[in-house]
Amino acid sequence: MQETRGVAALLGQAGSGEDASMDAEASPSQQQRARRGGPRTEGGDHPKTYFASQFMQPEWMTDVPSDLGANWFVMARPEGRRVLLVSSGGRTVSRTRTGAVLHRMTSSLPEGSAASLSGSDACILDCVYHEADRTYYAQDLLMWRGHSFYDCTAEFRIAWLQAKLAEEAYGAGGGVCSATPRGDAMEAKAGTSGCADGDGGGGGGGGVGRHRLVLSDASPSNAEGQSEPYHLVALTAAVADATGLAAAHGVRTPFVKDGLYLLHKEGHYQAVGPPCPLALLWKDAACSTYLLDTDPQGVTLERQLVTLEFRMDGTVATEDDPPVVLGQLPQSFVEANAQHLRPGRLLRFTLGDGGLTFHEGRPAGADLRYEGPGNQRRGRADTFSKIMFQYNARRQTITIEALMQCASHPALGVEEDMA
Repeated sequence: MQETRGVAALLGQAGSGEDASMDAEASPSQQQRARRGGPRTEGGDHPKTYFASQFMQPEWMTDVPSDLGANWFVMARPEGRRVLLVSSGGRTVSRTRTGAVLHRMTSSLPEGSAASLSGSDACILDCVYHEADRTYYAQDLLMWRGHSFYDCTAEFRIAWLQAKLAEEAYGAGGGVCSATPRGDAMEAKAGTSGCADGDGGGGGGGGVGRHRLVLSDASPSNAEGQSEPYHLVALTAAVADATGLAAAHGVRTPFVKDGLYLLHKEGHYQAVGPPCPLALLWKDAACSTYLLDTDPQGVTLERQLVTLEFRMDGTVATEDDPPVVLGQLPQSFVEANAQHLRPGRLLRFTLGDGGLTFHEGRPAGADLRYEGPGNQRRGRADTFSKIMFQYNARRQTITIEALMQCASHPALGVEEDMA
């Protein structure tokens, strides 16, 4: 069972020093200790370290699950920053994947403002912040009124999230939140209660929930010195059959899409540790602005770029557990750069014409060309599923048609369908 004790105390540490900075970044060592479940003091870790460790890391889809159409949910994924939205002690804070504070707000969520204090400890929601409409789109639930949902199934978590946000929307007064639809996209084939009845409202994966909470900014945010509100909306989920996949992929949404997010109905919320195979990411050029990785200017890279972690034995490997070793640095290079290389150092490579190599179906190496040191602030190397997804996307990707065909006919593999 995921430990929830001390979350309020952790939040109580925020608000001064380094953690008060809106754009502060956790150091690689902090992130590494958090991801690998490092020791915690009786009062808990520094808030940044703790919250950086609470994100579930999905895998990228490189094979289609055989039970896709029966046991998986799908939802459209907004473009934006993944955050944890946390309410506790009379305030609401969003935290990025490094654990740093993004926004400070008040809300009608339990413990989210002075008006909603009840001594019930924290709520934690897994969201994507979509800057264009200042909206937090909630895709999962970790904690509600201090009760942990980490070990609950995705089916239960999504149903509870939808139901509780609807209750908060109807129950809050004084204009704190509203319960009105936001235009056609919200109504287009969107279920009203996500997966509460087990079927996700049919095409619910193509829209967002009908209930919208307003989050008040804690500081002025426009030229007139007035506070512009943020919003909180739950994403709806559909069973990932052909209808649900088509809705999530094609129906208009109030946000810019960045692919699809899929959850296995029975999967738990796996914080810390390796990427979770029961949470998957997928995208194509039709539902994502950037199918292939780009440079800082948004230009697609000519060759695939990968970020790997340097290891004590001179090899470079992925973030997986166990790590996937993709290459060995020449001893002469290691000796010449000994002052800059240490275990855990992130390095950037491009894939040469040799691409990825496999032995008996397992990754055995790659044609790596060294490009320079990686961005150490990101704190993690690429996972192999991400590398493989990008590799396939440049050659023969899994199409939405193939996904829909496999969801409708589980016995039909992707390879046969794409042949």
